[in-house]
Amino acid sequence: MVFNMANPKVFAFDVDGPIYDGHLLVDFAAYLVARKRFDPNVHKEFLHNLAEYRAGKRPYKQAAQAAVDLFGKGIQGQSTTQIFDDAQAFVRKNKKKFFPKSIELLRRLKKQGKKIALLSLSSNELITAMGKTLKIPFDYYQGSWFKSRGGHYTGETNASNAHQFKKDFLARLGKRFKVPKNQVRMVGDSLSDLRSATAARIRFDPMNPDRELTKALNKPRKNVGKPILTRPRRG
Repeated sequence: MVFNMANPKVFAFDVDGPIYDGHLLVDFAAYLVARKRFDPNVHKEFLHNLAEYRAGKRPYKQAAQAAVDLFGKGIQGQSTTQIFDDAQAFVRKNKKKFFPKSIELLRRLKKQGKKIALLSLSSNELITAMGKTLKIPFDYYQGSWFKSRGGHYTGETNASNAHQFKKDFLARLGKRFKVPKNQVRMVGDSLSDLRSATAARIRFDPMNPDRELTKALNKPRKNVGKPILTRPRRG
């Protein structure tokens, strides 16, 4: 695997698709439901929101915010310590769903001295658990924060702009690491990832592009690399 780019210093990876085979937040919610640590009625709403989005009946902007809000509502009253322990157990159990070639690439980039940032709508507990379990020292990450009081979740989230957080994250990433934007790369699998990178004026490299992004890439675009595949071919 070779990135077609000129010596970038910072890589920002979306998690779902490029690294993980599926949707972390969706799978983790199901995991918590099975352990009676996620409200089953809220979970039904959570899955309905996902189904509406996949059917094209709900735009990404609305579906993304609803997913985060419903997850927060689903874990309301749960212990923050317990959910973090669950996150680590979940990642260990689902370790095979992380693409080996993607993990290999992340480790190689770290050995080369590159800075690795992760961005995902998934909870920060999950993103932290990824680093610990996969033994990759990520330099920075941005997930969804869920409010707590007295060691228990309140049911509220700090993510009020879930649909545009990737753009905002990318826009300030260069400043965080004190490098110009032309040394920052966004690696993602969806059209929303491409749009976020474009809005932040960051070069975009598609990894395991989904159907919508693959279609969009049929048209030549500036500041976009060639697709990289790290998942097994299907069909």
